[in-house]
Amino acid sequence: MSEAETRETAPSSPSPAQAEAQPRQITTYEDVWRFRPRRLVEPASVDEVRVAVRQATAAGLRVRAMGFGSSWARHVVTRDVCVSTSRLNRIHAIDPIGKTVIVDAGVRLGDLTRALADRNLSLPSLSFLPDVTIGGAVATATHGTSPHWGTLSDFVRSMQVVLANGEVREFGPASTPQELHAARVAIGMLGVIVRLELEVVERPWVRFSQEFSDLATLRARLPAMLQSYEHIWVHWTLGEDRIMVELLEKSASPGPGFYPYTPVWRPSNRVLVQMLNRVGISTSALLQIRDRCLGFIKAAKRGSLRPAGNNGKVFMSMQYAVPAAQLETAIERIRNSDFARQNPGQVVEMKFLRHQDSSYLGPNCDGDAVGFNLWWLVDEPMKYTVFASFEQTMKSMGGRPHWGKYHTPPTLAEMQAAFPRWAEFEAVRRRLDPDGTFSIFRGDRSDTAA
Repeated sequence: MSEAETRETAPSSPSPAQAEAQPRQITTYEDVWRFRPRRLVEPASVDEVRVAVRQATAAGLRVRAMGFGSSWARHVVTRDVCVSTSRLNRIHAIDPIGKTVIVDAGVRLGDLTRALADRNLSLPSLSFLPDVTIGGAVATATHGTSPHWGTLSDFVRSMQVVLANGEVREFGPASTPQELHAARVAIGMLGVIVRLELEVVERPWVRFSQEFSDLATLRARLPAMLQSYEHIWVHWTLGEDRIMVELLEKSASPGPGFYPYTPVWRPSNRVLVQMLNRVGISTSALLQIRDRCLGFIKAAKRGSLRPAGNNGKVFMSMQYAVPAAQLETAIERIRNSDFARQNPGQVVEMKFLRHQDSSYLGPNCDGDAVGFNLWWLVDEPMKYTVFASFEQTMKSMGGRPHWGKYHTPPTLAEMQAAFPRWAEFEAVRRRLDPDGTFSIFRGDRSDTAA
């Protein structure tokens, strides 16, 4: 980034529209969380972010940043100050030679992907939910679950963050390794991400396929699959050993069945999906429609349809990652758990990530990782409890939560147990945010966010 883009300037006075006098209620994905902060700020510039953060710090209030609101996580909720990055949505530069892109934190993944595609470029690995903002995806280590790549956070070359004192700090090649490692996955605990520089690659061609087998076959074939495929999703039906594996194969050139790499769930449906995307119907919404229909059909087959007037259903998702070496142990623990016995016929998805030594709090921070993901349509009254037994099982193995999905907020002790270099992250956090303005932990200061 140029000196003109990174030098600090004096903050201007906030415009009247910057903060709402009587903030509206905010709802996150599927209405999982509803909250009304004391202040809701929707800045259109980095300068306005600085003003909002400085004012909050001076008033002793906590600050939480929010992108599109796609998260299931509790830590986005605050009773103090919510800073929405939705208006920070410019793509500043695409460098096809240096293979980088510079974007505001509020740019949505689908918009970024389309802009890169116009230059025949792509992020190395894509999440297939294009509504998420790139700042939120980086802060929570959201990923495309590729055994050849890490999370979106691992592609960050540099980022600008507004700290608690209003300073704009750039974390990048000129920073200490400790600061850049901490910033890449910080769950918003260092400050508000406002701009990022990301690694990109030549856009590959991909081909989607499916296989049906069992867990024993998976164990035998998995090493070869991990070498051969760009993405692997294993869908395991609880109460059985039956699995369905979705595979995405990569090629440098077109061929039969290959399509350009874009955030579309099914390459076979890409034309229809892209047409619907263009008229404002997101891939995320299409996934919900599909899974609601499938859930209705399954319920009808089981004879468990509820009468009209019930409390409705919502999608909930939880994901915990463990080292890839613990894959078989994790399968056995889940198979023999009360959770599996209580939920026969439900699906657990397995995803795979390559080790990247680039962050302290990423799921792949100390080795290759496998994520166990739940994406279920559940009765609304059960949404906070339905995964409790699964979470207990994963925590017993030192599992690491997906920061953008539902999980019980971890204690400091659980962070220390799950992340071997937590102390290094904590040292950076304490230095940059000594008063806990951005903390997600109880006990750091007055509990207004947790």
